[in-house]
This record gives sequence, structure tokens and C-alpha cells, in this order.
Amino acid sequence: MLSDPVPKIARRTALVVLGTAASAAALGVSSASADGNSSRKPVPHVDEKALASRAPEVRNFAGVAASLMSVDAFVARYIHQYVDVDGAYGAQCWDLWERYARDVVGVSNISTQYSPNPGYAIGIWDGYAVNGAAPYFDKVSATATPQKGDVAIWKWGAYNHEWSHIAIVMEDQGGNVLVFEQNGYPLRSCELQPNIKTGLAGYLRPKNLNQELFTLSQFEELRTWHGQTHEKLNNANAKIDALKADVQANDSLTHHKINALAALVLQIADAVNAGTTVNPTLIAAARNKLGAP
Repeated sequence: MLSDPVPKIARRTALVVLGTAASAAALGVSSASADGNSSRKPVPHVDEKALASRAPEVRNFAGVAASLMSVDAFVARYIHQYVDVDGAYGAQCWDLWERYARDVVGVSNISTQYSPNPGYAIGIWDGYAVNGAAPYFDKVSATATPQKGDVAIWKWGAYNHEWSHIAIVMEDQGGNVLVFEQNGYPLRSCELQPNIKTGLAGYLRPKNLNQELFTLSQFEELRTWHGQTHEKLNNANAKIDALKADVQANDSLTHHKINALAALVLQIADAVNAGTTVNPTLIAAARNKLGAP
């Protein structure tokens, strides 16, 4: 039997061993680790000490919202590749999870040490309350319907995943879940593959992906309201313009009346000063300008 440097998760059945022995050997993985039924506990999914010894830009990461990737962009970036973040044990399921946490959620180095099985994917679930996951993820029951972008975690000793497993949910398929995973079955690179829900511990739902500002119906309602608001503003502007024109017209008319009245008053004043009888027509015209009876 080959050495056991990169065992990661339990495989489905003994048939998997026969079907994947050649590919496992090519990757430096024993057939015992490929089927997940080895009597020996495999090496961990992550070496956190090795990660801590790596360059600061590798071990420390602070996600910037503006630079985070969408789930689809993340899949497009890593599909068919092998990802090894900690530089230990080869391309494990944990490595893809770590990349996802960094690239999509904006967090890194969530510890697996707060668990009866430190160093394995299940440790992320077991230590949720204290390992740094809680501020970034909501814990969702295994019986709930998963959403795209959720992180599925299988229990220690689960069917097909004896040493636990972690993967990114792409689609719920009833009894199965389509996931983006590494070190999965039948392909061990980062691939989209269906996985049975049996043995799930639950899901971690990224909070930044779960903050939907508007539903489609709310968006349509907002757009309608926005359009109505513009219509009302346009109508209001039209009324204001009409009122402005009316005021200007009345203002001109008022000035005309005042000027005409002033001329009549001057004629009356001249007649009075001259000691002549004021023409009744002038007085009637003045009264008319003033709107008097």
C-alpha cells in the first residue's frame, strides 16, 4: 500500500477504491484514503501551524468588500484546479473552503482546533461559537433547504465522508446537493459534483450573501414609485411654470392699470389746480380703474 500523505474524506463505497485507485496513486494518495474506510486516522485537512509559518500575505487576510468575488466568479476562477493554501497535505477540501472564505466572504483562518477532531473540516462547525466563524456566517440546520453560496459540512464518521468534509453549495437537489468541492468524488480537483446529504452536520450561510436589499417585487414596486414620483414632479413643475406665467401676466396688467390710473389722477389734479370743473368722465374712468362702484 502507498503512503498516506493526502487522505481527506471518506469515499462512498468499496467500489470507489477500484474505480479511483489509479488516479489516487497518481496524486500520491493511497486507496485506503480514497475510500475513507482506512482503519488508520488520516492526516488532517489543514495544518494550522504550517499556515501560521507562511508569509504574512498568505496567513493573514482582511477581506475588502469591494474586492470580494461572487460565488459564480469564484467557481469560474478555481474550477478544474488544485488549491493548497496551507502548503501541507496537498489539495484538501479545507483548502478550497479557505479560499472561498477569503475570496467571497472576506475572512480567513477560522480555526478547527475547538473540536474533538481538530485539523479536520468538522472543526469549523464544532467551534462555530468561538473560532471566528459566527460574525461572518449564520448556522443553518442540516434539515433546512440550502441556498447557493452556503457552506455544507459533513459530520465526523458520516456516510461517504468518514473524516468529515466541507464544500460550497451551488444548488439543492432534494436528497443530494450540488456542490463545488475539492477532494471529492469522482474527481479530486475543484469540481461541481452532486453529494448526498446523509451525514450533514449543517450549513454555514455567509452573512454578506444573505443580505438581500430588495426582492424582485420590491424592486419593481420601487421602480414604479420612482416613475410616479418623476411624473408628479413633472406635473408640479408644469403647474409652477403656469403659475409663474400667470403671475407675470397679472403683474404686467397691474403695472398697466397703475400707470393708467396715475395719468387720470394727474389730469384730475391739474383740473383742480386750474380751478376748473373736473370732467365727470375722468372721475368715472378713475373709479373704474380702482374697481370702485
